[in-house]
Amino acid sequence: MNYKSFTYFFIIFASIIMSLILNNNTVSNIDDKSIDLLNSNFKKENFITIGNLTGDVPDGWIQETPQSSMRLTQFKLPSKDSEYNDAELSVFNAIGGTTQDNLDRWYKQFDQIDGIPSKQKARVRDFSIAGMKITITDLKGIFTGGGMPMSPLVRKENFRLLAAIVETTNEKYYFKLIGHENVLKYWAVSFGEFIGNLRQI
Repeated sequence: MNYKSFTYFFIIFASIIMSLILNNNTVSNIDDKSIDLLNSNFKKENFITIGNLTGDVPDGWIQETPQSSMRLTQFKLPSKDSEYNDAELSVFNAIGGTTQDNLDRWYKQFDQIDGIPSKQKARVRDFSIAGMKITITDLKGIFTGGGMPMSPLVRKENFRLLAAIVETTNEKYYFKLIGHENVLKYWAVSFGEFIGNLRQI
């Protein structure tokens, strides 16, 4: 496993854990060694409701009108470098299939230079907080399309997927962040904090 990629994934996971610690929530199956490695910038502001979830939108994120009726909402995560386009976080529910079905579908939207299936390259971690099961995944590669019917094929190198599937008592929510890996590197910690701070109503 690429050491740098593992480190980025670990930072995301640690940011989720730190946000939970600051909110005095219990987390199952967590390695305590990860807790002290990251300071959270958690703030109780920018409150948002998405379905039966509540959370706090991180500073710098821009909520937009969804481009599709399938999306509950979407956010633009601005690039800090004019060389790269902004990243986009899409939020869905009621899209069908198991958690693994949807992970596999997202992985198929990426090719790898070495030809290895993206599913084998992806990093995945499951944990439970506040009565919710959360699955997070992280993948880098060549992005080949949005996955929607009739969407055009593209080939965007050095792209990255950060995603979370949040299972509440009676609904699943899908958070899919796509962008150039240099843009997502900047926003990875806030994504982790955002997911870690979600609560069901």
